[in-house]
Amino acid sequence: MSDDSALPQFLGKWAVPAGVVAIVLLMAGIVLTAPTTHAVAAPAPVTASSSRGPAVTEVAAGGSHTCVLREDGHVQCWGNGAQGRLGYGNTESIGDDEHPSVAGSVNLGAGRSAVAIAAGASHTCAILDDGTVRCWGAGFLGQLGHGNTQDIGDNETPADVGPITLTRPFRTAVAITARADHSCALLDDGSVVCWGSGTFGRLGYGNTQNIGDNETPADAGAVRLGGRAVLVTAGLFHTCALLDEGEMRCWGFGQAGALGYGNKEHIGDDETPASVPPVLVAEATSVSAGGSHTCVIIPRRRRDDLTRCWGAGEFGQLGYGKSETIGDDETPATTGEMNLGGAPKAFALGRFHTCGLNHDASVRCWGRGDFGQLGNGRPRDIGDDEPVTTGGLVDLGPGRTATMVSAGFLHTCAVLDDGNVRCWGAGGNGRLGYSSTKNIGDNETPASAGPVQLLSLQFDAAPTAVADAATVAQNDPATAIDVLANDTDTDGGFKAVESVTQPANGTVVITGAGSGLTYAPSAGYCNTAADEPADEFRYTLNRGSTALVSVTVTCAVTEVPDPVDEVPDPVDEVPDPVDEVPDPVDEVPDPVDLAPDTVITTLPNLLTSSLWFSSTGSFSFASTEAGSTFECQIDSGAFEPCTSPVTTRLRFGNHTFAVRARDASGNVDLTPATRQVVVLGLF
Repeated sequence: MSDDSALPQFLGKWAVPAGVVAIVLLMAGIVLTAPTTHAVAAPAPVTASSSRGPAVTEVAAGGSHTCVLREDGHVQCWGNGAQGRLGYGNTESIGDDEHPSVAGSVNLGAGRSAVAIAAGASHTCAILDDGTVRCWGAGFLGQLGHGNTQDIGDNETPADVGPITLTRPFRTAVAITARADHSCALLDDGSVVCWGSGTFGRLGYGNTQNIGDNETPADAGAVRLGGRAVLVTAGLFHTCALLDEGEMRCWGFGQAGALGYGNKEHIGDDETPASVPPVLVAEATSVSAGGSHTCVIIPRRRRDDLTRCWGAGEFGQLGYGKSETIGDDETPATTGEMNLGGAPKAFALGRFHTCGLNHDASVRCWGRGDFGQLGNGRPRDIGDDEPVTTGGLVDLGPGRTATMVSAGFLHTCAVLDDGNVRCWGAGGNGRLGYSSTKNIGDNETPASAGPVQLLSLQFDAAPTAVADAATVAQNDPATAIDVLANDTDTDGGFKAVESVTQPANGTVVITGAGSGLTYAPSAGYCNTAADEPADEFRYTLNRGSTALVSVTVTCAVTEVPDPVDEVPDPVDEVPDPVDEVPDPVDEVPDPVDLAPDTVITTLPNLLTSSLWFSSTGSFSFASTEAGSTFECQIDSGAFEPCTSPVTTRLRFGNHTFAVRARDASGNVDLTPATRQVVVLGLF
């Protein structure tokens, strides 16, 4: 759609003013620059010099992958490539040891471009410029909507499969949202269709059946909402929609109070959303669904907008400075004001954390923070027992602000005002896009990482290279030279060595995808005379779309002295040997192992986390010596007294369980029995 006249007329007071970017719902009720509008128009370009490449207009953070939409309609994805969720026709991860620029754009079809994107746990969806929807990645629950369970994008591109059949007759999609294993689309007549996993009634069809695995969304029809929708957002196990009369309806998993009805009942599993009264909040203009929580923004005259969040709060993700669940036995209207340091204009909700995009375009995040997903440089939770303001604002770089924020499972990304993207949090599978699997934000700020390199010539400000000098020993195999350390970049952007010229008397190798280099002098070469010129080479930094920056690095090769020729004369006088040698000790007793042995008899090899964040596992163990006592250790904790069996709660991830026996004399097993346990998350 190219102008406001193409937008659906039912929007009423939510109609899009001329020149305002419309909301596109992504993975977690995702954020754009104008949260009071709810239809998809052609993306308005973010201010960025056209000579620096197309700016990013949207970002979608998924379970372990990330996608962006550029102003030219191209889509790029990086992170975990399993099941083809990146859309490049293979299952390779991107961003773990290369930049996303190497992959190029996802093939959406000849002449086709995207106007909106959404990322789930293991799949991705996009609305194209003709109003059709294409999805790719994991299809085992029908979340791709093609009437089968086949993966798409693992050995073909989205262009090879074609669009999803959403309705009959055809209607265009104006918004798309995806979360763990289900997707929903808002159509141009205000109807909503959903497909994928139907557990807990999250699709809203009055049953728990999957849709899209052996039928298309068109076969299921529209979700019965009791009115026309203007916004839809998918959470982990629940879905919410705003209607054109200002009402809000939520359905799916209700155990954590995420639906906001003041109880723990599921909705949509044996009734439709229309059969249940609306959520008891004042007229909201924005709603965002996360892992097991929901947030809304309610406008107020002459005052800051009112914000409400409800659902699971174990990490402080609700923003009330405590870890209580809200909505399971009270309604959101009774929770009081939230102290967020100013009302945000949009929310982005992850699995266990929440971010707000403020009216001044700053970003604040709270909730679970152990992977750096809050972006404050500290791996700790915020908001569980202190105000969220104690975490501070996310440092996006000097003078930089955000136009959009997207929260994934354990990571967060933001589109900046210069059209670049920065990501922080868990770096596994390269989901942050920095040619690494390192976490960002746990002990540094997102500003330190710079923007994600999406193009071979990145469209940030040009870095300036500064001459370096180094001293290398003769015949050294390779010496690392940190040439980037004193290079400058006015906006804290991306810096990398793109090329080098080889020196006359050595070899230079670029390392770490341009993050450094090594120098090795030629065999036998060194500077023997004080006035002999040093060996020299030049390196070139990235510089957007203009001429590359070049400098000279001087390597002063230090001469290694020849070995000493003079050998002292041997000592002529050798003392006589001692005649008397004591008799050897004939028998040396073997050391006695007094400690008992320890064995682990039973343990769970693989656990699945609960709906919240942990799982219970039991471990049994024994000793070879009767009467022994035991001491247990989990991960890097201290050994503590324990008895078999031990039952404990473990968060998702890899864990080490160790146990050692101690006999009645105090002898302890010096080689404790250990086992590895993996806890899988449900996201």
